Amino acid sequence: MCLLLLVGPLSVVLLSLFRVGQGMAAGGELVGAYIFTVESAPVGQTCFWSACCESTGVLGMVLGMLSVFVVNQILLMPMFALYATHRHGCSQFDARAAD
Repeated sequence: MCLLLLVGPLSVVLLSLFRVGQGMAAGGELVGAYIFTVESAPVGQTCFWSACCESTGVLGMVLGMLSVFVVNQILLMPMFALYATHRHGCSQFDARAAD
């Protein structure tokens, strides 16, 4: 029974540690990608191809933030509105709330 009570907090700690390790591994992989790109780029185009490596990292972060925003707007906001309607007995579209 005591082991079952530890599973929830332990899973949060382990997931956090694994995500930190994943981030460190991705950071090390990025350096390898830069080196490989610069070494294999045609002469005179090393700056362009290394800039492509950097811009794809920024593009990935922007797309990640955009996906969080879309999921928040589509899924979570209606759930919060529904919760507020049932919890407090009023709606944001209720005519009585405007008075």
